[in-house]
Amino acid sequence: MSSPLGHGLAGLVVYTLAKRFRWIDETSGPATMLLFSGLAALPDLDIVFNELLHAQQWFPHRTYTHSLFFALLLGLIVAWWLCRAGRVRNKNFYWLLPLTIATHPLMDMCCVEPPGKGGVELFLPFSHAAVYTPLFFMRSIGSYVGWGEPEWLAVLKVVTIELIGFGVLFLGLYGLFYLWDRIVPSRRTLT
Repeated sequence: MSSPLGHGLAGLVVYTLAKRFRWIDETSGPATMLLFSGLAALPDLDIVFNELLHAQQWFPHRTYTHSLFFALLLGLIVAWWLCRAGRVRNKNFYWLLPLTIATHPLMDMCCVEPPGKGGVELFLPFSHAAVYTPLFFMRSIGSYVGWGEPEWLAVLKVVTIELIGFGVLFLGLYGLFYLWDRIVPSRRTLT
């Protein structure tokens, strides 16, 4: 699995794109950033429940909370609640929040696990098949520990890789946006 920091950074990427393309209000601030980051990391709450309730056999990691159905359902519920409470007036939250939650299982699919582990049950409750991707971008914390490294070193390696990767992604996105603004005339200058 990626670290909670990596998942939170994925939520920030969705937030940055949404703000850049004006899918959300330009006035949205830190609370909206925290919402996107928190929702992107939320599926790993199954680990907390397993530790507290000792329920690993009934509620294994990377199953129900890592499914696209969960992402869609929870994203729609949170968007509906925010719109109903008057916190958000933008209807784009109805697709942005499920997308933000869906970044989590998609990132977890790209992690190499110890032998015999891995995959995400992406299509639960409709299928229990574990889905893998041939694109492995990084080793997970569990794979480092499983192959004999101390946990603190495994976490340090994964977080460093995530910070570098997302740093490059952010710089790349902003570079593309900068070029786009220079090449494509703004709508405001045409009117």
